[in-house]
Amino acid sequence: IKTSSVALGIKRNGPEHFLLNRKTTVSGNNFLVTPAGMVSACNRMAIGNEIAQLQFIFGYFCATLSRFVFDRQRYAAIRKFTIDSIATCDDCFARLSCRGDCIANKATIDHRGFSSNPSYRCEEVKRFLSRILLCSIDDNKIASLV
Repeated sequence: IKTSSVALGIKRNGPEHFLLNRKTTVSGNNFLVTPAGMVSACNRMAIGNEIAQLQFIFGYFCATLSRFVFDRQRYAAIRKFTIDSIATCDDCFARLSCRGDCIANKATIDHRGFSSNPSYRCEEVKRFLSRILLCSIDDNKIASLV
């Protein structure tokens, strides 16, 4: 039996809503439990660069209590790792495509300034997007002549 999202009370948005309103955040509302029992906001940080990995940990499984213990302040800080924390992205034309890049990649390369520094791929992303935009403009000019 198929049930529509409307019947279930789920609000659906078109792709334009997604593009205009999406912010890159660490893992959305998901989390991952590492093999060591730590709670990480990023699945890429389950195993790997320990210094970078610690930036994404906001809880752990406490065997004594038989439950997870979460640091809500740490979680709130992690949720602030968005494109809005990167000042150089404020007026960038590639902002909606790049979104500041993958925060885990940036943390692995530079664990100190990853949340506020632009991506190491910033210039390449802008160059690539400019070429795509120019090709789109050229295609539209050709289509309008036909």
